[in-house]
Amino acid sequence: MRKKVIRHYYWVIAAILWLEMAVYGGVLNNYNGLFVIPVTETLNISRTSFGVAIGMASVTSTLSNLLLSKMINRFGYRKLAVVLLLVGAVGIAMLAMSQNVAMLCIGAILIGLCGGVASAGGSTWLVRDWFHQRQGTILGVISAATGIGGSIFAILFAQVMKHAGWRSAYGMGAVAFVLISLLIALLIRNRPSQMRLVPYGEGTAVDPKHRVPDTHWIGFPQEKLKKMPALYLGILLVLLASFGVYLVWSIVIPHLQDNGMEQTVVASVQSVLMLGLCAGKIVLGYLHDRIGARWTTVCCLAFCCLGTIMLIMVQGTIITYVSVWVYAMGVSIVTMLTPLLVIDLFGHRGSTAYLGVFLALPPVANVFAPTISNMVYDLQGSYTLILWVAAALAVVSILLLAILSRIVTKARKAFKQDEDKCPQ
Repeated sequence: MRKKVIRHYYWVIAAILWLEMAVYGGVLNNYNGLFVIPVTETLNISRTSFGVAIGMASVTSTLSNLLLSKMINRFGYRKLAVVLLLVGAVGIAMLAMSQNVAMLCIGAILIGLCGGVASAGGSTWLVRDWFHQRQGTILGVISAATGIGGSIFAILFAQVMKHAGWRSAYGMGAVAFVLISLLIALLIRNRPSQMRLVPYGEGTAVDPKHRVPDTHWIGFPQEKLKKMPALYLGILLVLLASFGVYLVWSIVIPHLQDNGMEQTVVASVQSVLMLGLCAGKIVLGYLHDRIGARWTTVCCLAFCCLGTIMLIMVQGTIITYVSVWVYAMGVSIVTMLTPLLVIDLFGHRGSTAYLGVFLALPPVANVFAPTISNMVYDLQGSYTLILWVAAALAVVSILLLAILSRIVTKARKAFKQDEDKCPQ
């Protein structure tokens, strides 16, 4: 049995990554929205102040994503993940002990430091080395763990807050980070060669049915791409789409509570939000393999727009669940869909050169968007205006994608013609 497990150790790697994403996503998706009201009331601070403090995690997460490649190449995934997850655990413990906004800021800064290695970007490195086939499927399943973990931790946090307070709930998150870092230290290996193994699918033929549309294109050279307007239009697209998502993400629960949702329903609605996020990633993988990244992006943005409008007009518990689910289905635009879209538009050479920039854009949006949402609430006493703005941003993003797709298609044809003219 032991020999069989070792021979198929890539499944152990996938399982540990799934658990790590479940814990990281479970804590990260809940340490803001569920805690807004109890923390601000206890510390006697405004929601804007709380949003600014928690938003500091996105600042350090952006830096972590930008430096991820260099750090993993130097230290390896295993060592880097263990150290930074322990740093994140200290950050969550700081939130639990907070007495003022400054302590909240410090805790959030420490949590953000593990954002690169603990997210899908970090998992991609191990999946690339341990799996030579079905990488998209494996990454999709691993990424979906954030939704399942978010659903589970939403219930756990709510129960702990009910019986022991929000400080104990944060403390539970810190313990979870410590446990998963120990599991990584004990079981993760950076490459199959360290165990005298070969990656999954090594030496076997790839089924043509499993080839993803446009992911095999070599892409534009870096020097050519940085002079193309399409690159900067793509950056604007991802930034606006991410901004629209994060304007809503952290205020879903407070908005529903402000509109009369009972406290007993809060945990179940948060669970629906997380499960919708999980389902969105699975559906995303299915759609991507059949209609490509661009049309899948359109579907995600349409879900965001429709779900946000439904949240504005929500009435009744059932409609609340449906609106939250629809919105959550579109949130994948800021997670696993961004790298797939970049590969589709700019090819492997372009994505290798600029993928780090694109991955850093959602955290940048997350720095400012929640703060703006809470500032509008403090001024108007309602999130309705912000929800309309987010819906409009989704529509604008769809239009930008249509323009970008047309530009890239023409550029690819011209580039192919130029390559065909070059002597071999």
